[in-house]
Amino acid sequence: MNLQSLTVLQSILLLKSLILRTYYRLKAINRYIKILFVSALDAVPELVSILPDVKTTNDIIKKPVALDDFIMAVKTALVQ
Repeated sequence: MNLQSLTVLQSILLLKSLILRTYYRLKAINRYIKILFVSALDAVPELVSILPDVKTTNDIIKKPVALDDFIMAVKTALVQ
């Protein structure tokens, strides 16, 4: 049985170091964990540039987000 781990982080934090520290701690616990970032900030390019496994905008959800779009993003992350 293949269990998927997913964490959704609301990145209200502007400190890159705190975002990186949280990301690496989660990856240290489970290197296969999938992490979705949710942010009201237009920080997609910055997050993609500082986080090694975040390569597409599918990993970052821009708020406000409709419930159906959020559910679809979670489903997409779990099948990747």
